[in-house]
Amino acid sequence: MYDRLQSVEQRFAEIEELLARPEVSTDRERVQALAKGVYNAVQTFCPDRLVLSGAMSAAGKALWEPVRRYVDGRVWWTKERLGDRIVPSALGNDAALLGAASLLI
Repeated sequence: MYDRLQSVEQRFAEIEELLARPEVSTDRERVQALAKGVYNAVQTFCPDRLVLSGAMSAAGKALWEPVRRYVDGRVWWTKERLGDRIVPSALGNDAALLGAASLLI
């Protein structure tokens, strides 16, 4: 399981690098790259809930709705809308910091 988690973390790191490239210039391309990464995580783990944090959590519906539609349009093994399971973090940019701090306690 740990190896699978590392590969997903690596995939998200690759997507972050892709999003930072100047040649990925349109918002649509950036959202699509994020949506592909989220879809891969859903496909790999089939989580009950997928919570994304940081700047993505503050982006609002302009980001979240296309990502949810992308996932819903490609999931074939269930009729359930898995896009509804993709939610922004209530902790916003502080989620990673608070998660790391909880490991110290």
